Amino acid sequence: MVDQDDAANAPLIQGQNPIDYPQHDANDNDAVSRPRENQLTAPSAFIWALTATAGISGLLFGYESVMTSLYSLNYR
Repeated sequence: MVDQDDAANAPLIQGQNPIDYPQHDANDNDAVSRPRENQLTAPSAFIWALTATAGISGLLFGYESVMTSLYSLNYR
């Protein structure tokens, strides 16, 4: 019978050396340093512009896809 700890730490692809990652406890909050809520800042104008541009681009892509599909269905 395989011990669950050994199975969890076994490499996914046999024959390759596993990478040595530091072992962390499940309750270890020091493994990832996260900023506190009062340290977060509002998104900059660049992020807002990038978000708006991506949203408009997605809408235009969807519109173009629908129009191309409808055009090809009508003219077959």
